[in-house]
Amino acid sequence: MRYVVYIDRLFLLQFVQSCILLLLTRAFLHSTAALKRIVFASAAGALLFCMILLLPDAGRRMKILLFACSSLVTLGMAFRIRTLQHFCKAVILYHGAAFLLAGASMPFTELLEEPLLWIPYRHRPVRRQ
Repeated sequence: MRYVVYIDRLFLLQFVQSCILLLLTRAFLHSTAALKRIVFASAAGALLFCMILLLPDAGRRMKILLFACSSLVTLGMAFRIRTLQHFCKAVILYHGAAFLLAGASMPFTELLEEPLLWIPYRHRPVRRQ
């Protein structure tokens, strides 16, 4: 099965998602990080995400590891993290916000005729007896 990936849509989707998550994390951390810094970190994170996705010879496990590292790099670019405790708090809040945002957006995908990001699956027909 072949898939078509529109890299511009993927970049835009990842950029907006990362911006929202970093803004939520900034609010939860009571940080004073500048909006420019958050936008720059989101753009760099989205670009890194697209580059990792398009790696031709990287295995699935390697890509998952690289995606995890890219979110850490994005956090590091957005906030001045000086201690391990602050870093752990930022990581937990960032990924907690991602979890909550994904759960909150699920009902709205039912309203769309065509989802923004389509993940196809194989449908198995039900045998009638």
